[in-house]
Amino acid sequence: MEAKLQEREEEFQRQQKKKEEELEKQRKMAIEGQHRLLEQKEIKEKLTTMVPKINEIMIMCLEMKRDDYLYEPAITTDVLADGKKVSRVVCKAYPKSSNSEDYNVIAFEDFEDVYY
Repeated sequence: MEAKLQEREEEFQRQQKKKEEELEKQRKMAIEGQHRLLEQKEIKEKLTTMVPKINEIMIMCLEMKRDDYLYEPAITTDVLADGKKVSRVVCKAYPKSSNSEDYNVIAFEDFEDVYY
């Protein structure tokens, strides 16, 4: 009888531990989902500001006869060492005379500060 009580107690503890692990996993997934939504909102805001600026720069370059490059907004996703994915907004600058595989990447912050 004592052994059965001990077994039940151990089984109960295993179930409790399993439930706690499942709750922790769900909590982490919810936090990751919130971070992803915030990241997507930030990307959308950056794209909303970058697209008109790129258009304006391309018009200015065309008027000054310096339209050697085609500028295009893009989203890049980097995978960190811990496996976390981080997306960021960049501007790709393509030379008009070459193929689409050759381009320079300009970070959003540099585009805002230096180019615009």
